[in-house]
Amino acid sequence: EEHGVIRLEAHAPRYRNRPAPVETKCPDCGCTYYRGDPESSSDHRKEHRKRMHFLAPVPHAKFLVERETENNPELVTSASPGWKHREMYIRAQAFRREFRYDFVQWQSTGGDNDPMVRGFLFGNEDGAIVGACAFRRRNDLWGLQWVWLSPRHRRQGHLARRWQKLRETFGDFQVETPVSLEMQRFLAKQGDSGLIEGSSRN
Repeated sequence: EEHGVIRLEAHAPRYRNRPAPVETKCPDCGCTYYRGDPESSSDHRKEHRKRMHFLAPVPHAKFLVERETENNPELVTSASPGWKHREMYIRAQAFRREFRYDFVQWQSTGGDNDPMVRGFLFGNEDGAIVGACAFRRRNDLWGLQWVWLSPRHRRQGHLARRWQKLRETFGDFQVETPVSLEMQRFLAKQGDSGLIEGSSRN
C-alpha cells in the first residue's frame, strides 16, 4: 500500500528584543521606577500605597475617636499612643525627604521618648491628618523643628488657624533653621520673622 509523503515544518518563534525598561516618575507619589521591569514596578506599587497615606489622607478612624474623647486630640507627647507616633514619624520622614535633610526629626514609628517633645497632628474638618509639626525644648527655649503639610492641603490656612494657640503655648519659640522660603513668607505674614533662629527679636 502506498502512502503519500507527509511534510512537517516547525518554525521557532521569531526573536524579538524586549523593550528596555523606561525610567518613570509617578505623578502622584513622586517615586521614580522603571516601567517594564516587574520588580521595579512591584516595588513602586508598595511604596505608592505607603506614600499616598500621607499625600492623599482620608479620615483617620482613631483620630476621629480622639476628637470625641480628648480635650487636645492633636497633641502628641512621649506618652501618646503608638498610632500617633507613627503618624508623626511618617510626616517627619516626608519632611526630611522633601527638604533633603540628613535624618528624620522624630525618634521612630514606635515613639519618641524625649519628655520635652511636643508634636501636633493637623486634622481637617473630615478627620483626615493633613500635616504635622514638632517642638522640642532647647535649654530655656522651645524650638519649632519642622512643619509639614500634604501638598494638596497647603495654602488652606491649616497652620495659620493654629498659630496663635502655638504662640500662647510655647511663647517666643525659635523656628529652627534652615527655614524654607514658604515658611519665611508665612512668618512675615504673621509678623513673626523675628522667631527665626539667629534673627534679632528687637
